Amino acid sequence: MLFRRVSGTVTAFLLLISICCVNVFASEPTVREYPFNVCYDESTCRIYNKNGRGFLFGFDYDKDDNYWYAAVNAWQRAFGYSKHYDNLAFLIGCYYDTVRVTFEYKDKEWLVQYWKGIYGYTSGAEIGVYYRPVGSDGSFYKCVDNDDMPKMSLSVKRGDEVFFAQPRQEHWWLTGFVLPSRAEAEELTCEMIIDNGDAEFAKRLSDGLKSQGYSESATVKKLGTQVVFIW
Repeated sequence: MLFRRVSGTVTAFLLLISICCVNVFASEPTVREYPFNVCYDESTCRIYNKNGRGFLFGFDYDKDDNYWYAAVNAWQRAFGYSKHYDNLAFLIGCYYDTVRVTFEYKDKEWLVQYWKGIYGYTSGAEIGVYYRPVGSDGSFYKCVDNDDMPKMSLSVKRGDEVFFAQPRQEHWWLTGFVLPSRAEAEELTCEMIIDNGDAEFAKRLSDGLKSQGYSESATVKKLGTQVVFIW
């Protein structure tokens, strides 16, 4: 545990120092702003790029809890989702479990997908929300636009230990990857919450999860407009 936190902290700060030689205070009193749009928020201990594209390779970093997470405007957003990405993930050392739920809602085919497990030298979890026109062929989906992004949160435990927690926020791909770590999917328990603000969306998502055998009382809860998936 100590090694993971120390190693992650050192990694992040070495990367930050390597590209930043001067810092200035941003308009927010707790935020330090560096060259190349890199910011460090002392109140949240997060290193991020203020243009929303990610501090490094599309990801920002939570120094306090030692995990990387996808930025809203990460470069990966342009590539949408296809099941072939999962089929080929082993080539880059990713071994995870995933749950896909598809349904029609407001003249679109929607895909909500959950992941957890090993991602190379990291481990963690993801929630992705995608859509495409009704009747589309193939497996490709587009990442949802800003206007359709739901509010999501993600809390992950490894045994009794809190692995990381992503607070409620608008996103299309809510993630967390702890570096270095190697926790297999069955070691992680995730509480994944999606709230798109519409009870019908929530019903179709929760019905889709239950149709795959997940028990409503144990792992799927519809609370108004939000769906809680404990997996």
